[in-house]
This record gives sequence, C-alpha cells and structure tokens, in this order.
Amino acid sequence: MILRLAVLGLLAFMTLPTVVVIAVSFNPTAILSFPPAGLSLRWYENALTYPQFQRAAVNSLMVTGGAGAGKTDAWLTILHAGNSGMCFVDSAELDELHFPILIKERRLVPDTEGAGRTVGAPTGYCEYGPVGNARVEVVYVADGVINNAKGTLGGLDGHPCRNYRRTADGRLHELSNVEDIILEPGETVVSYCTGGGGYGPPHERPAEKVRYDVEERWISKERAYEVYGVVFDERGNVDRQATAQRRRALAAS
Repeated sequence: MILRLAVLGLLAFMTLPTVVVIAVSFNPTAILSFPPAGLSLRWYENALTYPQFQRAAVNSLMVTGGAGAGKTDAWLTILHAGNSGMCFVDSAELDELHFPILIKERRLVPDTEGAGRTVGAPTGYCEYGPVGNARVEVVYVADGVINNAKGTLGGLDGHPCRNYRRTADGRLHELSNVEDIILEPGETVVSYCTGGGGYGPPHERPAEKVRYDVEERWISKERAYEVYGVVFDERGNVDRQATAQRRRALAAS
C-alpha cells in the first residue's frame, strides 16, 4: 500500500508541471499567468505556422528512438543533433553547406548497443572541425555521460556518451557533458552518443537476428558468443547445438 501511494505521488509530481504548462498555454497575453486571464489558441497557431518550429518538429520526429521495446528493436536513427556533434540530422554534405565545417567521419560504433532480447540502438560516432583556417564555436549539451541508458528486465545498458577535443597533433582531450569551446584550425570535436538500453535477457534474442547483426557488423562474433550465446560454424551459419549449450550456460550463470 505504501509503495502504491509512493508511486502515485511520484506520477503526480511528474505530471503536475505538464498540466500547468498546458493550462498556461491558453493565455491570450504575452505575459504568462496562472490561472490564465482568458482563453486563446494564438500560441498554438503561431507555433504551427512558424517555419523554424516546423523544421525542428520534423527533425525531432526523425531522431526519436533508442531503447529496445517489448516486441521490437530500437530505431537506428537515435542520433541526437547535439550529442552526436551534428548541426542537423541530414547528410554530411548538407551540414557542410550550412556551416563552415568538415565532417571527417560519421558512423555507428559496433558492440555498443544495449544487448537484450530486443536491442537498444548502438552508439553513433561523429567527428568534425572547421574548414581551412577558420575557427568554429561549438556549444553542446550531452545526455548520458553520467547516467547512461539502462537496460530493462535483464537487458544490458547502452554505451555511455563521451566527448573529446582532438588537437592538431592528434591527441584526444576528454570534454564534459556541457561545453562551449572554440575549435582552432586543425582541431576537431569527437562525440560518441549514448547507446539505447536493451530489453530482456540477451541470450533469449533469436539466433538468426544475432547472425544478421554480425553480418551487418553492428556486433562482433565475440560479442555474439559472450553476450548473446550464439556460436557460428566455419561458414558463418548458426551452430544450433553449440548455441543451445552456450545459452543454457548463460541462463544458469
């Protein structure tokens, strides 16, 4: 009973700010007040017709995802415009047209997914810096540096976020989760965004899905064996008998 009341109290605490914001959003004046002085939809009309809001909404829809769910794997488009060091989640060419930067590399990082029956998205890697002799100011916030995405019901955690500054001599200097830095010519910022948490025990993931992940090079054969309990023969096919034996050992550990 006490636990139920505590959960209800926590849900109420988390929901109350949203309720207040929704109520205040109908205020007809530019000065927000609660309770509202009247009712108006002007702010919703302005938002829906504001070009920058429309672009941001589309961009946000493109990058939503991350954690493994009860029935499906996470979306691979987990990359966040800030945490992955990208100005827009567009092609590298479009980003370079918008800003005086050169994107040196952008890819998924193997063996960084939250392992599980259904998997979380892997970490995204991005490295970019100024073009030519230009200097570029980089301002970012990065979630998942201290508290990375956690697995659920036996799923493993996603890889934590990490950010670095690569100086002109090639050395990496770790950055914090919030920074405002100036990149000098020859320097780059390097970002590993947070991987999503997995759902359910990894050794319960269908072996053919693990094989597909290995073929796509999202995970290594070593991780397939150690974490998912999948064994391959010399032709790259799943060894059913050896896999069953390895998975029994994982389930018992």
